[in-house]
This record gives sequence, C-alpha cells and structure tokens, in this order.
Amino acid sequence: MLSRLPVSVHCSRTGEEALGLASRGGLHVGIVDGDLPREGGLELVRRIRQTGSNLPCVLVCDNPNPQVLQDALRLQVFSVLLAGSRRQSIVETILKIGRQVYRLEWTEKKWVN
Repeated sequence: MLSRLPVSVHCSRTGEEALGLASRGGLHVGIVDGDLPREGGLELVRRIRQTGSNLPCVLVCDNPNPQVLQDALRLQVFSVLLAGSRRQSIVETILKIGRQVYRLEWTEKKWVN
C-alpha cells in the first residue's frame, strides 16, 4: 500500500541503523517497533530526540500500558498503534502526518484503495 504513495521506504535492521538514518536527516516519518531487541522502541525514540530531531514517530507495540502511553506522550510520539493493526491503520497515520506536519495535500482516495 505504501508503494502507491510518493515516498521511499527504508527499513532498518537495528536500532543503531535507525538512529543513524534519523540523525542524518532526510527522513520524514519514523515507524518504530515497540519491542525492539535490547533497548525497546521508546528508548530508540528517546535517543532520536536526544539528537535534536523532531522526526514524527509512530510507535507500534503489542500491549501499550499506561506508562508506555505516558512516555510516548512525553517524547512527542505522533501516534501509538497496536501491533497487528491492519496495514490500513499505518497508511492512514502516515497520510495524517503528511497533512498535519508537512501540510501535504494527499487525499486517501487518491493514494489508497
């Protein structure tokens, strides 16, 4: 579904690789796995924020407890999605970021069936 959007998708294999991409700039949205091995997704978002980046991040996690949601809010995570959410939810969130953060005039009907 994302291939229909006028965007490129980069997939990082490690938190360090993702941090490198985020700190170099050029990324417009970070979709972070809340269950990253070793450090977890919120820690990766925290490290991204420590670089001075205000990259809009979406945290995808299995069971976000109240503490995770509070930490995500404090770190200015754009959205928290449940793992296993239908792909459509992620696409809708990316479209929302495009409209709200970057003021793009994407319409869902144009890019997503």
